[in-house]
Amino acid sequence: MAEDNPITMVYKALQELAMSSVEFAALVSENNVIKYIDGTRDPVKHRASPADFPALCLIPVGGIGMTHMSNSHGQLLKTFQWLIATGDKRADYAMFDVEWELLRAMHDWQESLESLTWSGEHFVKGCTLDKADETQSETLLSRDDSGWSCLWSGTVTMVFPKTLLVPTRSA
Repeated sequence: MAEDNPITMVYKALQELAMSSVEFAALVSENNVIKYIDGTRDPVKHRASPADFPALCLIPVGGIGMTHMSNSHGQLLKTFQWLIATGDKRADYAMFDVEWELLRAMHDWQESLESLTWSGEHFVKGCTLDKADETQSETLLSRDDSGWSCLWSGTVTMVFPKTLLVPTRSA
């Protein structure tokens, strides 16, 4: 099987970090983690029940931003967004606990992502938390307008030798 591309590797590593936290996994069941890769079915249930909450989803946002290209390296930014849905309008019911434990689960995300290699190269060079927005109107996970949701963004900086960015061309 072919090696995952670097963006897929980062996506999988972020999901693994969240679910490897015992405290986070105690709040969000593995069954309530919506995965947009490696799935065998539509990842989003269209009818939710109370057992489907709290729910978590990691989505890529904004495409890839190539921020620098030199003779030897290219740098790109990729933003991911955690979506959390509680299914409950009480902020202290699950929202704050889930946010706190996700933050703790991501504590060493930079070190974890910087250890990833693609084609023999360590490519993640930085990670930043951009912002977290809380709302009661996010419907992607809650499937309706009830309950608190959080949209938490983080950006990963990746740097690759230019030789790895050049595709193989047919003759």
